[in-house]
Amino acid sequence: MIDTADCIYVGTITKQHGYEGRLVIRADKGRTADDLMWDTLHVMIDGGLVPFEVDEVKERNETEVLAKFDLINSQEEAEELIGQEVWIERAWQEGDNLADDGQEGMMHIGDLVGFALYEETDKSLIGTIIDVDLRVEQNPLFVVERAKGKSEALIPVVEEWITDYDAKNKKLVMDLPLGLFDEE
Repeated sequence: MIDTADCIYVGTITKQHGYEGRLVIRADKGRTADDLMWDTLHVMIDGGLVPFEVDEVKERNETEVLAKFDLINSQEEAEELIGQEVWIERAWQEGDNLADDGQEGMMHIGDLVGFALYEETDKSLIGTIIDVDLRVEQNPLFVVERAKGKSEALIPVVEEWITDYDAKNKKLVMDLPLGLFDEE
């Protein structure tokens, strides 16, 4: 069985769909249906992650998918999974990766919620990443609660701006363009 340290929580099974064991899976806050489009999904059952091969998965809307698991073929079998957490392995597909932590594989931008964000130039604390805005898929934004003034700021997630990060200490360093935080 795979350990949660090797996986990322992505959503919850909310209900069954139809009579052949199909399930509706809702993506967790900050994630989209794309985060659930995998050949194997892990479901938390009795405190452990159980892998399920996915026979079919299709987007229902931007935060939900319809999934048909191999070996789940009836309403009764599907019903037993309602309310369970869905996890994926940290092996992200190309294009979904943010940075390589050198130990656990690749990180997704959603994993950076809770990280302290620092400016590369003077190593000053900008604030804490409190959310990731994924409404525009091609232009995700960090929602940052600023250390000074306690206001929120939106910072584009640009891989080239990320100069360092420490997953263990939840620290991210970015080389941000001059003037991004100039006060008016």
